[in-house]
Amino acid sequence: MGNVLLYLFYWAVAGVIATAVTGVKTGFFWFIMLGLPVTLIAGGLALALVVSVVGAFIGFVTPRR
Repeated sequence: MGNVLLYLFYWAVAGVIATAVTGVKTGFFWFIMLGLPVTLIAGGLALALVVSVVGAFIGFVTPRR
């Protein structure tokens, strides 16, 4: 259980960074849509961070509304 909480903590940190970089709407979207499912399914910190970074990049290059 401790590992799950640790993964969720890192996921939250990565999501906050992604949101800060890309803006609230796009950052939060990628934060929820990509970060959480991958983290819960794989349980892998590295994979979750990679997905969050990719999501942040996609959100960054996507025009803001």
